[in-house]
Amino acid sequence: MTNVAPTYVSQASRDAAQNPKPTQDTFVYANGATGQYLKYNLALGNLSTFTPSFSTNSGLATPLGGGDADGDGLPDTFENQLADLFTPAYHVSGGEQPGTSFATFFDSVPQTVAEVFGPNPPRSYFRVTPMGFATLSGTQYGFLRIDYLTLWNRDDGLAVSTSCRLQLALALGLVGIPVGQILDGIADHPLDNERSAVLVAAPTPSPSTYSFDPNAYRIWSIYSSAHENTFTDQSMYFFPDQPIPGPAHVLLGLSRAKHATYFFNPERWPLIPPIVRNIVYATITDLWLSGIIDDLEYLAYLFAADTAFFSCIVDHFQEQGIDQYAEARTNVGEPNQPINGCHFIQDPNHLYPVLLRPLWQLN
Repeated sequence: MTNVAPTYVSQASRDAAQNPKPTQDTFVYANGATGQYLKYNLALGNLSTFTPSFSTNSGLATPLGGGDADGDGLPDTFENQLADLFTPAYHVSGGEQPGTSFATFFDSVPQTVAEVFGPNPPRSYFRVTPMGFATLSGTQYGFLRIDYLTLWNRDDGLAVSTSCRLQLALALGLVGIPVGQILDGIADHPLDNERSAVLVAAPTPSPSTYSFDPNAYRIWSIYSSAHENTFTDQSMYFFPDQPIPGPAHVLLGLSRAKHATYFFNPERWPLIPPIVRNIVYATITDLWLSGIIDDLEYLAYLFAADTAFFSCIVDHFQEQGIDQYAEARTNVGEPNQPINGCHFIQDPNHLYPVLLRPLWQLN
């Protein structure tokens, strides 16, 4: 005789564990040169037009010099103009705790907050760095990586109730994952260095020589960091079907309190990795089918898992309906040669290893 699982009201949540979808459209880019603004729907896999409400593009905070202060072989003027051409437009969540804001820092190590601003309008820092060359269909391209940093004075953590902790412990205990491993990664802490990045490329004017014409570059890939290098890492890449010409500004959502960066509105976006969720649900089913747990225990475990995964350990976002460029944008230079008073990027416990971490590899 085949056992039939008891009916459970949150079956849809378990389906979502297999194929999670964002709660809203994934915003990809806006081409201000043509006046055509496009968004990409991750769930439907299609493009459509929309009309955003951008705040004014107030320009760079750094002077446009002609030298190469960070010694990476790219003129400062070119770096600033290129970064400006592709700077993101941010949706900053409402509902932040009083005093939690974008920050500037002293020109020293360790990274130490000097002033706080906002959180609206946002502020950002950027770094443009050479990636190398690759030949595609007979044409050699020079690739550059642009990191866009949104730096906060603190991370206020996720608010996790005692009930949520108990449900999480019950669900994860089935597969031997300690709750502390999750809770430590979502706790509050001082300083919160978030980022996105774009990979851009342009045909080389001569062999193995970078073009210094910003308008020659196209976006080949976009990266968003969310809980980077933690158990709940939700960082994502987007690869357009065709390289995107500038000016092009990826629209990014910054989650409340945690400030994780997404291509979409991340309200209630689950943070427990899908593979862990799937293993937990499979384990619950196996325990029930083998008779180790009865029907009531089966339902109790499913309720605990659904509650923990889709109600408790999730990001939050309060839409304010405004797409904003960063009001001030500062070129930090290279990790081993900072510029514009940005030696704080050399802090070995914060930004220095982040800026050295590979995001793309050229074949």
